[in-house]
Amino acid sequence: MLTEEQKRMHRVCFTGHRPEKLKQSESVIVKALETAIKEAIADGKNVFISGMARGVDIWAAEIVLRLRKEGANVKLICASPYEGFERGWSAEWQRRYNVILAAAATLSSGGACSYESGRHHHSGAERYKRKLFFRS
Repeated sequence: MLTEEQKRMHRVCFTGHRPEKLKQSESVIVKALETAIKEAIADGKNVFISGMARGVDIWAAEIVLRLRKEGANVKLICASPYEGFERGWSAEWQRRYNVILAAAATLSSGGACSYESGRHHHSGAERYKRKLFFRS
């Protein structure tokens, strides 16, 4: 069994700018992300964590899920700041967000934060302060 430190050596986290802040197109960035993700997999990384914001976070999550569907042995963890984070977005971004969450894992509800080693429960206020709502 791997120690927590050893597990960390197999993880990659994604966070990045929102689309309106980027100077390159989605297709250019997605191509670069896919190359980097494939290189990470080749280097032994198999757990990917996305902050689930519009733009880079969601694009990276979509790539990981597609590669998993194509046979890559990878896991996606979605670290969303709070339930309902996507509510102010366009319908298309909300759809993409929800498709990723559905494919990545089961829902942790009531403010529960799921970790690989167990469950830690926090009230809604505590969850907001922590800025993390995990689905793994």
